[in-house]
Amino acid sequence: MGIILLAAVILIGGESFNVVAWQRARLVSELEAAGITQQTHHFGDDHVSTWVGGGTSRPVVLLHGFGASALWQWKPQAVELARERRVIMPDLLWFGRSHSTRADYTVEHQVEAVVASLDALNVGEMDLVGISYGGIVAHELDVPGRSNDLVTRIAASL
Repeated sequence: MGIILLAAVILIGGESFNVVAWQRARLVSELEAAGITQQTHHFGDDHVSTWVGGGTSRPVVLLHGFGASALWQWKPQAVELARERRVIMPDLLWFGRSHSTRADYTVEHQVEAVVASLDALNVGEMDLVGISYGGIVAHELDVPGRSNDLVTRIAASL
């Protein structure tokens, strides 16, 4: 049934149908239904896109892996967590909708951008979760009074 529906959409939409854009729109709709919206913050050369919303209890920051974006990596977890927790999911620089004109591709630059985003969102104490490359960034994000060391260590070891 799903393949028939997809074929019908392609035939109706002609060459303008884009499966990736269609899937992205579906994911965005599900996040927005959970109260999570996209914001963009500008910090000098850096433009960081961050998904923010959900509940009001202790924030959880989700850092995606290499090749992904926050939207594609974390949507299922974010929707569940948003029932109670404030969810914060930045796109790391050069992934998703985040970018920089500064040609600094180091983990340290990623950490600077994440810290600037957290500052812009007035995030104090939080739980920090990262997977793959996001786990490396989480491990390096050692900001006193902000992150739960246990979660950071677990994220880096995955």
